[in-house]
Amino acid sequence: MIDTHAHLNFKDFDSDYLEVVKDSVKNGVEIIINIGSDFKTSEKAIKIAGENGICYAAVGIHPIHPDRVGGMKEEEIFEKLVNLAKEKKIVAIGETGLDYYHLPDEVNKKEMLMARQKGLFKIHFKIAKKLNLPLILHCRDAYNDLLSILNAQGRKDWAGVIHCFCGSLEIARRFLDAGFYIGFTGMVTYPGNENLSQVIREIPLEKILVETDCPYLPPQEKRGERNLPYYVKYVIQYIAQIKGLDYKEMEKTLSKNATNAFNLSII
Repeated sequence: MIDTHAHLNFKDFDSDYLEVVKDSVKNGVEIIINIGSDFKTSEKAIKIAGENGICYAAVGIHPIHPDRVGGMKEEEIFEKLVNLAKEKKIVAIGETGLDYYHLPDEVNKKEMLMARQKGLFKIHFKIAKKLNLPLILHCRDAYNDLLSILNAQGRKDWAGVIHCFCGSLEIARRFLDAGFYIGFTGMVTYPGNENLSQVIREIPLEKILVETDCPYLPPQEKRGERNLPYYVKYVIQYIAQIKGLDYKEMEKTLSKNATNAFNLSII
C-alpha cells in the first residue's frame, strides 16, 4: 500500500510519528508521502523522510496559509521553496492550489486573498516546471478558477494529482484532460457521497490514486478517530468494490499508479 498524501509532519503526530511509521509498516504500508503546508511543515516532512526509509516528502504552501510567508516577496518565496525541493526524497511540489471555502465575506479582503492564493499557486507551478516535479493540488470551492490557471500554462507532460477530490464527473474529466491523477480519501466511504462513486466508476483505473490526508478524514469505519496511513486500505477496499476487482489486484494497481505519478521507481 502507498499513502500518497499524509501529514505525519503535523502537530497531531508530534509525540508518536516514529511509532506510527512502524505500525504502518506492520500493517502493509510500503510508502508514505508527507505533504508540506507551509515552510515549517515542509521542513518537518523532509526531516521525517530522512529518518524513515518508507517516507518521502512534498514541499509547498497551502492556499489557506498565505499569511505564513509573512512579508516575503515572490522571488524570495520561490527561492526558499526551490531550495527545500532540492533536498533528498522530494517527490512533488505542494500542496498548493485554491481554497475559497475559508474566505471572508468582506469583498475587498476576499478579493485580496483570492489574488494572493493565485499568486502563490503560480509560484508553485513555476517551481514544479523548473525542477520537473509533479504538483499536488488542493482545491475547495474553486475548481473552475484552478482549472483555468492550469490550462493557461499549457503543459500536460508531468502534471500531478488533484488530491482529496470531491467534485463532479465533469470536473474530474477536465483534470484528466489536463494530465492529472485523481486522488481519493476516506471521504469516498461516507454516506451521501454517491457522486464520488460515480466518478470512481467512470474514470480510468490507471488515473486513480489513494490517500488518507491523515490525521484528517478517517474512513467511515474509523470516524471520530485520528486517521492513520494504513487506513488507506479502506479506501482501496471501497474502490475495489466499485470497480468490481479483487482487493489484492486493486492494491497492486494503485501502488503502480503512485509509482508512476511520483517517479518512485527511480528514487
